[in-house]
Amino acid sequence: MISRTERQMTSQQLRAKAAQRRQDAIDSYERCQEDGFVSQKASQITANMYDLAADLADDGWQDEFDALVDADGRRLRARLIVSQYEYAGTRPLVWQIETTSGRRMYVPHTVTYDTEQDERGHTRIVNCRFGPRTKAAKMGLRLTTEMAPATIAISDSGQTGFAGLWACRPVTRRTDYGYPADAVPYDDSAR
Repeated sequence: MISRTERQMTSQQLRAKAAQRRQDAIDSYERCQEDGFVSQKASQITANMYDLAADLADDGWQDEFDALVDADGRRLRARLIVSQYEYAGTRPLVWQIETTSGRRMYVPHTVTYDTEQDERGHTRIVNCRFGPRTKAAKMGLRLTTEMAPATIAISDSGQTGFAGLWACRPVTRRTDYGYPADAVPYDDSAR
């Protein structure tokens, strides 16, 4: 995680910290070869985290995230979460949608993405859509993207041991609970 102090740093300072972590990994390898592979991997993960933080700092600590809108184009009070239930050995993403009746509804995040590379070499989503037979499409929901306040977290695969270490990577997370303050609940009165 990025601390509050680190959020105040410029992108150049964050990139310098990333370079230092990469140098730490090189120094560790020179001292003990493969015996220090865990600390070397940790230094690489931290360097990648600082690089991503520098990119976010350049963008005003904002990033692009998926958003759910209804058939009229209104942003819904919905956020993307990891399901508590396992399916085929994984825990899939689902949309947690707040409704006008006060309950929460869960819709699978089964989408198709079209991507392209941006000028920095990052993969950018060009189009994402629900398939025509999905629950979300039948409810008249559409996917779009929006800029939202973001921070950095280290994501893992839920695995343990060395497999878990090798699955760790820095990712951006929303800091606004998953939707903007002006989002509206889904009208489930017709359901």
